[in-house]
Parts: sequence; C-alpha cells; structure tokens
Amino acid sequence: GYFTKPLVKGEITDGLRMFSDCEEVKKMLFNLCTVYLITGDEKYAERAWEELENACSWDNWNVTKHFLDSGEIGPGVAFAYDVLYDYLTDDQKEFVRRSVEKHYFNYCVDMYTGANNEDPLRPKYSNSNWAAVCGTSMFMLAVTFMDEEDENSLFAYKCRYIAENALRTFERLVTAVAPEGVWSEGFGYVEYVTEHMGMSLEIIDNIFNNDFNFLTANGLTKLPEYMMYMETVQGSFNKGASNGTPKLFPPEAMLYTRLTNSPEKMGLYNDFRKIIGIDTNKTQYLLFYDPEYAVKSDNVPLQLDRYFETNGTGIMRSSHTDIDSLYVAVSGGDAGHYDKGSFIMDSIGERWIVDLGRNGSHTMFFLDRADV
Repeated sequence: GYFTKPLVKGEITDGLRMFSDCEEVKKMLFNLCTVYLITGDEKYAERAWEELENACSWDNWNVTKHFLDSGEIGPGVAFAYDVLYDYLTDDQKEFVRRSVEKHYFNYCVDMYTGANNEDPLRPKYSNSNWAAVCGTSMFMLAVTFMDEEDENSLFAYKCRYIAENALRTFERLVTAVAPEGVWSEGFGYVEYVTEHMGMSLEIIDNIFNNDFNFLTANGLTKLPEYMMYMETVQGSFNKGASNGTPKLFPPEAMLYTRLTNSPEKMGLYNDFRKIIGIDTNKTQYLLFYDPEYAVKSDNVPLQLDRYFETNGTGIMRSSHTDIDSLYVAVSGGDAGHYDKGSFIMDSIGERWIVDLGRNGSHTMFFLDRADV
C-alpha cells in the first residue's frame, strides 16, 4: 500500500507531539529500503526517496516541543541515506544533509553545549528511554554524515561533536541496566530501549571496530534475555505499568547475539518469538536474523528460574520454548511504585491467575508525592 499512500504530513495533532508521523516515516523508510536492498528494484528506492525528501521538507522535526519525535525519525533517515547512497544524486544527498543540519543537528549541538537551556530530563543527562531513543538517533545520523564533507568543515565538526556526546549519553544507560539487564519502566519501554540500543551497539562495533567497553559492561547486552523471562504466550508480565500486557520482542534482539558471539541465543530468541506469537512482519528480521548463524536452541545454558534483584521480581517456568509450559511471575516491586505486589500464573496457553493491577495515577486514592 505504500505506492498509493499519501506522503506523511508531519503534523502536531495534540498541541505537543508529531510522534506518530515520525514513527510512520521511520517504518516506511526501513521497509522500503530493506526491500530495495533485497530486490534491487528501483521502484522501492524511488518511493523511499519521495518520503525522505518529504520529511526533510517539513517545517521542523518538533525538537523544541517534544524532542523524542526527532529521535524516532532519525534512524529511518540515516538508514535510508546509507541504503540509497548510490541511487541518490549529489544534489539530493546535499539536500538531506542541509535539512538534517537545520532541523536537528543545530539543536543537538546547542543542547550538549547548554546554549538552548535544554531540559535536563532530556537525553543529555537522562537515563530514561529518551536517552536510548534520542541518543541512537543522534549517533546514527552523525556517523552516517561524518565523512561526507571536508573534515575541517563546520558540518563535519558538528557530526563528530554529536557522535562523541551521544556515546556519553549511552554511558548513563549502562548504569541504568546494570547488572542484570533490567529496565525500570514498563515493558513497552524495555522493547524501546532494546531496539534502539541494539542498533547503536551494532554501529559502534562495525564502524569503529571497538565496542568502547559497552559490550562488556554488565547488563546492557542482557536486555533481550530480561525481555524473554518477562513474557509468555499470554503476554508480558508488565508489572507497574498501565498499558496492558503486550507481547514484544524486537528483531534487534538478534543483533545482541551476534555482538556477543552467541549463535545459540539467536536460535533460542528466534524460537521464543515464534512460540509466543510475536509479529514477524517487520523487515528488520530479514536483516538481523541469520538462519545459517543461529544454532538450535535445545541446549542453551539459560536457567528456567530467575530472580532479578534489581526490581524484586522472581520468575519460575518449566520451559523456555514449550507453549504449554507452567509460568509463575511474582514481583515485590521496586522503589518506583507504591503498588508493590504483582503476580501472574500461566499454564497450557492460558493465564489462570493475575492480580487486579495498579490503580490509575489519577484516581481519588492516588497519593501525590508531595503528600507522602
């Protein structure tokens, strides 16, 4: 449907965000460019260019109101520029670089220097999901363009400066997931962080041939493993969050297995995502999963029972890959929530026991932090 679909408008629909439009552009660019890589059919490159040119022609990427939006579109732009490199003319590539500089890089430089009085909760200082998403976007675009112009040019300097500081942003994330790969936010954010940090780690390893100790840092490469422990065919154990029990396992999880030389885990993760019914329509699976590299997962030395001390969660299961396995998860909670107790029990493909979940943060019984 991409060939009959209108160009994404880049609109702020709620007075604050254009996130959905940025996400749609990234998705389209990844899909179209991946199919172009596989088939070589230039109709996909042409359609990808139309969307890339359109996004670069928006008035802005909403960096001042909701910086996360620009963090969502950035990886798609970087991927498209790289894949379409030989297809694009020099003028088209120049147009993309100038647009990114105007819409994004200038603000990023001012953020890291403090010139624009950036909110400290944003990625310069943050160890929330914003740091993973925005840091990855800045890093991917910066290294994509780093060698495109004279090394003494102002643009090249901006690229180096942003890439260097994005790496420092990632350093805070290492402390956030150490030592067990546990992420403190809801399960959807765990996937979000796993997805974006997987892309960044892959680029760091490939381009610099140096992992800067990120791969050996205790916890970061354990993110996919934590996700696997926290879900079954009935959905995730999404303790402490109010957005249901989604089944999530990003294709970028496969990248972690390559980076850590773990073909048996690639096999396990692939089996696991199929068993719990994860949507595998994402074209990234074609890029990141390699059946010739993956090893059958029957004998992966991964314990069935696990206690995550970081967030007080205990997991017990009879199998990682049996759809009818018994699964019990109990959490005493962590310091981030008043609702300390949460538990589920699944067996033979059904969820038999589940607590009522937390109250919404806007109920009459909710205690404001100032009142505690």
